[in-house]
Amino acid sequence: MVPMSPDEEKVPILNVGKRTPVTFWGADGSCYDGAVPKMNGEVVFIESRDLVPVSSEITIRLRPQHEGEVEWGVATGIVLWRCPGEDHFMNRKGFGVCIQSRWSQPSGVSETNGAKEGE
Repeated sequence: MVPMSPDEEKVPILNVGKRTPVTFWGADGSCYDGAVPKMNGEVVFIESRDLVPVSSEITIRLRPQHEGEVEWGVATGIVLWRCPGEDHFMNRKGFGVCIQSRWSQPSGVSETNGAKEGE
């Protein structure tokens, strides 16, 4: 994992029960939507109908639920595991991601369509 500066080490902590909308991009640039039920630390679980292969690098953007909420920007991560349906950990369909770089301002992401610029 790439060392982070103290400013980059701020990790959003999301409450259980409050699913935060997320947009994520696969290595091929494909854009998908999902939700994050909770996050605390280096690993985040993304609930999504679209599963990404294990070991894939993805770009993640948390979307504020309400106007005025903080925009966390984007982060990159590596998919560690996939959950094809509900499991004994109470996860829904989705996948787990280890965060590699943190929540920089969204560069290259268009607010109008959610696509990366240049695509």
